[in-house]
Amino acid sequence: MATLFLSELVASMILLFVGCLGEVDNSPYFKPSVVTVAFSFGMAIMIGINSMGVVSGGHMTPIITLTVYLYKMIDLTVRF
Repeated sequence: MATLFLSELVASMILLFVGCLGEVDNSPYFKPSVVTVAFSFGMAIMIGINSMGVVSGGHMTPIITLTVYLYKMIDLTVRF
């Protein structure tokens, strides 16, 4: 169960870190636009799901898995 929540925590950190990198404006030649920010968050979601989706089933936040577990829709003993 700890592996499940740890993998979702790492996926959430990837989402925040890579997604917010699209907003960085420290170059005189590059100004972030709506498209670059949307692309960076899309890539962050793709990286998080592809890297941690095997363990967590593609959930990006631990609260989703906790809520689904509390409603008895999944069994955590089947997980790694």
